[in-house]
Amino acid sequence: MKSQLKHTTYATSQDTEVRAVSDEQQLEFPFESHHQYMARRAKEEEAKVEMVNHPPHYKEGEIECIDYLEDSLGTDGFAFYIEGNVKKYVHRWRHKGGIEDLKKAQWYLTRLIDKIESR
Repeated sequence: MKSQLKHTTYATSQDTEVRAVSDEQQLEFPFESHHQYMARRAKEEEAKVEMVNHPPHYKEGEIECIDYLEDSLGTDGFAFYIEGNVKKYVHRWRHKGGIEDLKKAQWYLTRLIDKIESR
């Protein structure tokens, strides 16, 4: 008995191709499409950015934790707090958080610069 051929569409990064395959050749295509890959990577990058700029665990309640600290520590106390965080993230980046820790240090340093310039 001859197996019947089916036409199966395969998505590639260049275009879509249609091939005739037998039942024995019918395979699940195990790879995500280029579009799926790019969407997944964009979502991963967005999550990384959020972990640096606005981590979800610091946004519980009415205001973000950093804003509460700025309000409660006063100008000088907040500047010392920010400086300490810059030093902490620069110190540990090689051993713990990698590039994300450097971005956090940069975020805190930018916040300190903005605060001092706005005086």
